[in-house]
Amino acid sequence: MKIINIKLIVALSFTLLIFLIIVFLLNFKKRELHTSLSMLNDLYNEKIKIENKIFLYNMVKTDLNFAEIDLNKTLYKARSAQNLLQNLHNNEENLSSKYSNKSVALINGEINRLLPNLRMRASQGGIRLEAQKEMSLDYEFSNVNNDENFGFGLSAYDGFWPNFDIVEANLLGFQSVVIKELVDYILDSSKEKSISLISIKREPVGFVDKKHIGDDLIDFNEQDLLRNTGFVKSFVFGLKFKGNTNNARSFINQLRPPFHLSFFKTFRLGNHKIINKENEIQPVEESNSKIDILPIVDNVESIFELHIEYIHGLNYDLATNLSSIKDSLNKNYSTQFTDQVFNSLFLGDL
Repeated sequence: MKIINIKLIVALSFTLLIFLIIVFLLNFKKRELHTSLSMLNDLYNEKIKIENKIFLYNMVKTDLNFAEIDLNKTLYKARSAQNLLQNLHNNEENLSSKYSNKSVALINGEINRLLPNLRMRASQGGIRLEAQKEMSLDYEFSNVNNDENFGFGLSAYDGFWPNFDIVEANLLGFQSVVIKELVDYILDSSKEKSISLISIKREPVGFVDKKHIGDDLIDFNEQDLLRNTGFVKSFVFGLKFKGNTNNARSFINQLRPPFHLSFFKTFRLGNHKIINKENEIQPVEESNSKIDILPIVDNVESIFELHIEYIHGLNYDLATNLSSIKDSLNKNYSTQFTDQVFNSLFLGDL
């Protein structure tokens, strides 16, 4: 009986031990499973975060691609704008690149020598200097023989010199150089048929000049000028001369940059007035006579009025701006990317 009890106890103990082992293993596996599930959950969450980052990256990449396209377009337009402005300025032929500042007294002497020299050259070149007084809006004139006093836009300073500061004096000196070149163009335009030069007008260069400029002051519309864009610096000159169509055509053909023709009118002498800018023919009423309207291309004598803008400087430093853009790109992107963008526009030398 005791043996049976002992066997029963051993069996129960063994069974209990096995049960405890199984319970332990189950608890261990349960904890292991819980850990695995936690890791899987963490991995899932990390996967979601990575997918979100990939989505954001793709969005940024798309925006970057559009930004690269816009940057290329902007740089191309900027380069085109710079080329246009440089062509308008035409530094090689621009008098501003050759003009050097001088003393006030030296400029005074140069202008005093320039005026009689221009009168003499005009006389030798067959140009009549006819300072005329405008009598009406229809441009009827009364002749005034003023050859010896014709001022070429500088009448106020023919034997008179106010108290200019050196800056204003040099601006006036530069204008006198431009006027000399305009007179050269007029001389070249009068080789086949003589021209009557009526007036040369200009805008003042400063306060003192504005006070003394008198009848040489030009009246113009600022909106017609290239400098209205804010990218260029210029002076405006006005010319009025009497001649035929060939004279005007020859003169205008010489106006290469930095000269820019901003205004042009022609008035046919006689029974008709033609406004070239609007391409209109306006016959003047005449009693007991038949008016023959002639085409504008006819080589008839007319009075021509021109406003000419001379570009002497630029307000648009593209090279500096592009260098700043390139520096900014280098800070945010790789040098390789920046060079690729600029080299694609032939700007790698900046």
